[in-house]
Amino acid sequence: MQHEELANSVDRPHAVSYVSGQVAADGQCVVLRVETAEDKLIDLAVTMPDLQYLTTLLLLLSDKAAKLADAAPGPRQLQMIPVPLRSLSLAESEDGETLLVLEVGGSTLAVALPPQVMSDVGRSLIIRGAVRPAAIS
Repeated sequence: MQHEELANSVDRPHAVSYVSGQVAADGQCVVLRVETAEDKLIDLAVTMPDLQYLTTLLLLLSDKAAKLADAAPGPRQLQMIPVPLRSLSLAESEDGETLLVLEVGGSTLAVALPPQVMSDVGRSLIIRGAVRPAAIS
């Protein structure tokens, strides 16, 4: 894509109305079908190594967009789709920041944990992980 075409596509991007996906038969990539508001279908094949980078990019851009919008979020129904977790651990970044490391599928995501969030997460894990006494019969 030439520079001029790229600039025009950023200025007037297609609005996405629906995204679906599936795993390729050989397991080497994820195929995303993006439907635009103009009813145009775009199929994208994302290789497994690139999937981690795409996921991280989307999360970082989402964070930036939320900051730029600078609007206080109104009350809303939080919609979550549980994702199976392969691994969960704590690590430390090169600059000493605590990281929560999540492994999902073939991707690993590191989330920075500020100290105040760290204590909340620790408390929640202890409460959720507490063994409840078995009923006496």
